Amino acid sequence: MFVEMVDNELIYMPVNQMETQLEAITTTIAYLEKKDSCDPEVLEELKKERNRLLRELNVHQR
Repeated sequence: MFVEMVDNELIYMPVNQMETQLEAITTTIAYLEKKDSCDPEVLEELKKERNRLLRELNVHQR
């Protein structure tokens, strides 16, 4: 992940396709969790995919 300071804000930019996918999935999960009509099965599959990407990128969750 590339970090740059722009107008006193940190901007995080993905440096490869997996990080881009991880960012998109994480954003989608957050959006769906805020919606009242979210399909729990879709949400669960997205979380599984996010966890798979985190493992592949060797990012540890506690």
